[in-house]
Amino acid sequence: MTSTRNKLPVAVDAVSGGNASPRIDSTISSLDTSSGSIVLGSARRFRVFPSVRSWSNKLFLLGYTNPLNLANAEYVVASSTEIRDTVPAGTTLYYALIDATTFLPTLGGANDYLVAARYE
Repeated sequence: MTSTRNKLPVAVDAVSGGNASPRIDSTISSLDTSSGSIVLGSARRFRVFPSVRSWSNKLFLLGYTNPLNLANAEYVVASSTEIRDTVPAGTTLYYALIDATTFLPTLGGANDYLVAARYE
């Protein structure tokens, strides 16, 4: 058995139900603000990983509606986890950090960041 690691001509997302998708690009955003957005452009799939090292009493919200709040968020995350979804091209993702007690916007810590990869 031979390994194909690092031999493929493009980076692919092979975990999406058997439909490998070439990666368009990836971005890393600081979570030193309480909210933001990611424009997917021509991408039909995405993978988001919020790395919030200061998780104490914080929730990460991800959704498709602006303004984003707890009621309209598609994903509510209380610990570091990966989020994947398939969406129509041209979709904008909105994200926010909120306090888990008051449900008000809060800032991330100095080492908190968001990794977002876009796939065809």
